[in-house]
Amino acid sequence: MTINLPESDYPLLLRTDFSNDLNWNKILEKIKSPQNEYEAVINFVSDKKFEALPLDHLPHFEIDQDEHDFIFLADEVSMNHIDQPILCIDLADEFGKNFRILPSILWAAANNLFISNMEFNDFADTVDEEGIYRR
Repeated sequence: MTINLPESDYPLLLRTDFSNDLNWNKILEKIKSPQNEYEAVINFVSDKKFEALPLDHLPHFEIDQDEHDFIFLADEVSMNHIDQPILCIDLADEFGKNFRILPSILWAAANNLFISNMEFNDFADTVDEEGIYRR
């Protein structure tokens, strides 16, 4: 099964859980109203064709690796965890390695990874006991 990602010049946040529109809107609000006045350069994708997308389907994405070295998912954990952490997945160097990040600081990973100012492991290796990057 091949899953085509939307074309985008910027990092993607795919919604893969559609169980709670109110929580999805809260996540978007937290991302769009970040701390330190930085704005995440990111494209939001809320398309039911990505619903319940399992991680083992990621290798089947048709990805232009020059544009998508990582991807964000708003999954079941994002929708139901009190902190709504977004899943960030490495699609390049260590394919499948992942960490979670708070929506309010998603800009830090999105922007710094996008411009190669920081490495994926700069975030993944500094998570808390829940696997969440909280800065």
